Amino acid sequence: MQAWHSGKHYKGHNFGGRVLYGYDRKDKRFVINEEQAVNVRRIFKSYLSGCTIQSIADKLNADGYRTNYGNEFKRYTVSDILHNDKYTGIHYIDGIEEPETCPAIISQTTFERVKEKLNQSAHRSREHATGHTYALSGLLQCGVCGRYVCGSSVERKYFYYACRSREHAENSVHIHADKLEQVVIDALQTFFTEEQVSTLAERLYQIYTTDMDGKPDRSKRLNEIEKQIQGTVNALIACPSSKALQEKLTQLEEQKAEIEKMPILQPQLKKEHFENYFHWLALRLEHIEDRQTFFHTVIHKVLVYPEKAVIILNMTDEMADPPKREQVEAFMSNVGEVSL
Repeated sequence: MQAWHSGKHYKGHNFGGRVLYGYDRKDKRFVINEEQAVNVRRIFKSYLSGCTIQSIADKLNADGYRTNYGNEFKRYTVSDILHNDKYTGIHYIDGIEEPETCPAIISQTTFERVKEKLNQSAHRSREHATGHTYALSGLLQCGVCGRYVCGSSVERKYFYYACRSREHAENSVHIHADKLEQVVIDALQTFFTEEQVSTLAERLYQIYTTDMDGKPDRSKRLNEIEKQIQGTVNALIACPSSKALQEKLTQLEEQKAEIEKMPILQPQLKKEHFENYFHWLALRLEHIEDRQTFFHTVIHKVLVYPEKAVIILNMTDEMADPPKREQVEAFMSNVGEVSL
């Protein structure tokens, strides 16, 4: 199975190129191949359950399944499927979110969970092999062919981000790791003005407060239940033979016991705490671990071209119709000569 290949496509229409596993082409549109879609879901589910990529390929072959081209599943075949966001029904073309490029076979949540697991695995493998941390690992996608861009090294001395596709060798993405990371840092530092930091902090604060509002206030509920218990006790003093009051008192005491088991919520954060956090991270971008944390906090994806990078952020432009993610363009020439 090959990743997405060249060919004109727009919102489910396709006028050329090969067909992604899990789909058929009908009337110039991609439609779900139900039999193959079962295997696509199986691949994602198996990986999340702890199966290795190779074991998933072996199991598919043992069960008699083959790729679109009649070949056995290989490790890279399954890996391409796990990395391909088109299975969610949303894909980025030239930095623009294109819904329904292919009908969704898996949920966005499932894809993000798999992506996180793949990132962790790849990060551990590369660090173990080279001792180098690729701060943008898991965030890069080739803007030319759509494949993921991975970290690589030469003699464990020279570190790059490179697209492994051989189909566009003359226009391949192969960039020094430190230079690409510096391009991204410079672009983010330019983009995150005081106003942008305040806006992002406000959005995160709203998410945080919404989440906190949904959690019951332990102390308030405890005070309310104690008042009800005291009122019921006073009523029982006046009418000690009432079975209804006795049952009510028992129920209230059980409710109190359940409330007392609830965790005590920590003091709520304020908006300035979120602002201070981003300022602190921005000041520590020279430290590789903090740089990696910052990248994975604010970046959704980076589309890498030989001459530029399109940084798609975890922020939504609500003024656009329909709303779309904020993005920043950064040109490689901004940091001097770049190896291509």
